[in-house]
Amino acid sequence: MKAPWARWVGAALVAVWVAVTAYNATRPLPPGTRLASTPQAVAAGDVTFLDDITGADAYGRGFNTHTIFDAMLHSIGEARNLLILDCHLCNDMHRTAPDAVTALTPMATQLMDALVARKAAVPGLQVLVMADPVNDLYGSAPGPQFARLRAAGVQVVTADLARLRDRNILYSGLWRLTFRWWGEPDAAHGWLPNPFSDDGPPLTARAWAQLANLKSSDRRLLIADDAHGELTALVGSAEPAMASSIHTVTALQVRGVVVEPLLASELALAHAFGWRGSLTPRETPPALAATAGGEALQLQWLGEGAIRTAVLSHIAAARSGDSIDIASDALSERSVIAALLAASRRGAMVRMILDPQKNASLWRSANQSVGSELLAASDGRIHVAWYRTHTEQFRAALVLIHGRGPTWLATGSASLTRRDLGDYDLALDAAVSGPPTAAPLASAQAFFDTLWNERGPPGIEYTADADTWTDPSQLRYWTYRVMELLGISRT
Repeated sequence: MKAPWARWVGAALVAVWVAVTAYNATRPLPPGTRLASTPQAVAAGDVTFLDDITGADAYGRGFNTHTIFDAMLHSIGEARNLLILDCHLCNDMHRTAPDAVTALTPMATQLMDALVARKAAVPGLQVLVMADPVNDLYGSAPGPQFARLRAAGVQVVTADLARLRDRNILYSGLWRLTFRWWGEPDAAHGWLPNPFSDDGPPLTARAWAQLANLKSSDRRLLIADDAHGELTALVGSAEPAMASSIHTVTALQVRGVVVEPLLASELALAHAFGWRGSLTPRETPPALAATAGGEALQLQWLGEGAIRTAVLSHIAAARSGDSIDIASDALSERSVIAALLAASRRGAMVRMILDPQKNASLWRSANQSVGSELLAASDGRIHVAWYRTHTEQFRAALVLIHGRGPTWLATGSASLTRRDLGDYDLALDAAVSGPPTAAPLASAQAFFDTLWNERGPPGIEYTADADTWTDPSQLRYWTYRVMELLGISRT
């Protein structure tokens, strides 16, 4: 029989673990997060929808475009006063993909070259880079690209993921009490496999322990001033990394004073992560600050849980005669699934293009189960198509609601998952509403319709029918539900 003190010690340790887990699952969010700016008027000419598409024919002959990355490089080349880059992946680590339909591009190297060159050309340029710690392999191997940026006078901040809420409730509390304090964060003597690269440096046990928290800083944006002194922002699902260079992605580029709330949010977030510097935006000339020309749109910046609130609100307003078009790499958030089913019962047409996650492990394979659920529960009123991926991912992020009233568009870095929409990871979307004929809204609709209706080059098929990859297995469905609830899925 155990001594009474041993039971009390054990109970106390469990109580501490539960308390730490509960607090960090609901802890206050850092300043700058859950951004929900006041909708502001913007001219349609100041908003541009961008997309990059990867496709292949039946023989594996593929193509892809880099419109978004080209726009990013162009913005860097025009910056004169300030430039902020917030990225998840910005390195060229990658796994070998011999059957890729097109060659990978070393985007991170090209991006770093552009940043260093612009800083050298404009010494007074204020540059801030904020990046996820995955780029330093969680301290196992500090990225040489960031050392190069610092040497060039660029300020670099690593996101402090411990400031974010914990989703992995079975593990993260234990990590905070034990592994978080284990070893030095920059101890470069790893011996464990590198999951991001075939020939990259090994990871330390401490790095793997942090990786198991399943959280990330995933705002993907670039803010800069342009040649006219106006602020521009590029927000989307693209990231400047070799591993992501052949994904199908979407983005919005926005110009004008409407960028200021986003800039303030990013600076507040950088300070929350330990940045002690400062950036001084140049005052926008009054003539350039005014909205002029083109159809009037309303633009709103949305971060983290505010994205879910906005998406649910607009889906709830959809009725018969309205259409909901969604393109996403992942759909697992239960409130969004319930809202889509309810909208379909009200008579709204729902079309979805999802990544089939055909090569994903059990830890990241909810789409096939969810697709099967939506088809069955809606009696076929919800229409699902799968993007024909190869080794790349369908990483578009698009919600389009249109019909009787103004069209509403949301796009950015957020997937439709609890991880991105539940105030756990950092995520960012731009939401635009206005007449469907406005250029950015019409372009977004054309992107979706091109994929849905197979309007590609001859021989190219973008999407596959619903029954190609739906998975009605109840075992996999309930596995996904339990993993989503416990926060141990990668989606």
